[in-house]
Amino acid sequence: MRVGSDADLTIWDPAPSWTIEQKHHLGIAGFHALRRMGGAGRPWMTLLRGQVLLDGGTLEQKPGHGRFLARTNPMAPLGGSVR
Repeated sequence: MRVGSDADLTIWDPAPSWTIEQKHHLGIAGFHALRRMGGAGRPWMTLLRGQVLLDGGTLEQKPGHGRFLARTNPMAPLGGSVR
């Protein structure tokens, strides 16, 4: 790491178990393929560019925090085209 560089970090709590429900998702489809499936663990804290976004499971991120990245055309694989 260099002085002045940012660190993105998520601290994960492996203990909680939960069930995936539609109300946990923001999609407009009205269903979720993984609904009623069990999950284990939850993010406990997330730091992005030195700012706390999630603290103890509570979202601290303010509206407008993100930045729009325009979509680009697909790129060829690093090893060359696949045939």
